[in-house]
Amino acid sequence: MKNNKSLILIGLNLLAGGLTGLIFGSCESFSLSATGSFLNSNVSPQPLSSGSSNLAAPRVSPPTLLGISPTHGPTSGGTLITLNGSGFDSSTTVWIGDVLCQNLNYLSPSVLNCQTGQNSPGSKTILLIQSSGQTTTFPPPNSLQKGFTYIAPGPILTTNNGLCPPTSPLPRSTICPSSGSIYFSTLVTLVGNNFQRGAKALIGDQPCCGVPINPGQSCPNTSPQSVNNTTIPNTLTCYAPPSFISGSISVSIINPDFQSITSVDQPFIYSTGPINLNYSENPAYYLLGSTITPNVPSITSNSPVTYSVSPALPDALTLNPTTGIITGIPPGSSSSGVYIVTARNSKNETTSINLSITWGVVGPE
Repeated sequence: MKNNKSLILIGLNLLAGGLTGLIFGSCESFSLSATGSFLNSNVSPQPLSSGSSNLAAPRVSPPTLLGISPTHGPTSGGTLITLNGSGFDSSTTVWIGDVLCQNLNYLSPSVLNCQTGQNSPGSKTILLIQSSGQTTTFPPPNSLQKGFTYIAPGPILTTNNGLCPPTSPLPRSTICPSSGSIYFSTLVTLVGNNFQRGAKALIGDQPCCGVPINPGQSCPNTSPQSVNNTTIPNTLTCYAPPSFISGSISVSIINPDFQSITSVDQPFIYSTGPINLNYSENPAYYLLGSTITPNVPSITSNSPVTYSVSPALPDALTLNPTTGIITGIPPGSSSSGVYIVTARNSKNETTSINLSITWGVVGPE
C-alpha cells in the first residue's frame, strides 16, 4: 500500500537550477511545485525502471576566457602568457591560431599559463578545448578585442668598423658611403636585418628619397625606396637628400609596423668639402714592363680639387695633381705598397683614400 507524503525543501532557485525529481532509496518522486523559497514534493514512491533514469544528465558549462596577458609577443615564440577566466580544468589545452601553446600550467579554475610557439605575424584567435568536448574561443565573434598578436622582429642596422670597401659584395657599415655633400643627393645603401618590404630610411628627420633631389625639394611620393629583404644582411638603397648644415646626422630605419632603429654611432656625415674619393681600380695590380690602364679617381665635390700622394709612387708611375689620374709603366722587380691619395679643394678641405698597388710578372689570381 502506498503512503503518499509531502516533503518540503527549503532553498533558493531550486527549480531554476534544473531540479526535476527526487530519489528516495530505489524510488523516485514526481509532482514538484515551488512557493517562494520552498519546494513542495508530493512523494509517491515509484520504482525506478531497470537500466534507465528519468533524471536529466548534468549540464557542463564551457570554459570562459575573459582576457590574456601579455597580448603580444615575437613570432619566434617563447612568450609566457596568463589566461584569466572561469571553468578551466587540468584537461584544458590552449591553441593560438593553429599552434599549440606549450608547457601549460593549470593554476586554478580561473587561471592558466603557457608559452607561445612560433607563428606568423598578426593577431591570432585563442581556442580552449577540454576533455569533456567543451570549447571556447577568444575574442568572441563580432568583438572588437584581439587575441594574441605575433610581432615580427624589429629592424637592425649593422654596426662594425665602418669600412665601405668598393670590392665588398655588400657594404660593411651601417650606411655606405658614410658621407655626402650638403649640395647634392648621395646614393647610399643601408645594411642590416629584419627590413620589411616597404621600410623607410631617415637621414636625421628627413626622408631618404627614391630619386635624387635638389636642395629645398621634398621627396616625391612616386619614388619608393628600394628594399631587398631576401638576402642576409638586408639592404635599403636611397638618396640622402642635400642638407643645409654640415656634420654628423643619425640614420634610421622604420618598418611598416612602426618598429624602428636609429644608428647614432655610425652616422651619415654631411660635408661642404670633397668626399667619396675612390679609384676605378683599388686594389690595383700592374704587370712589370707594361703600360698600365689609367687609374681614374671619382669624387664628389662642388669645387675643383688638387691631388697629392704619400709616400711617393714608384718610379715611372705618375699621379696627375690636377686630375688625380695615375699612369705609367711599373719598373724593377715585383713589389707592393699602400699609398694615401688626398684631394683638396680651394678652401683647404680634404678627403683621402688608401690606394693599394701591387706590381709583378703575373696578373692577380
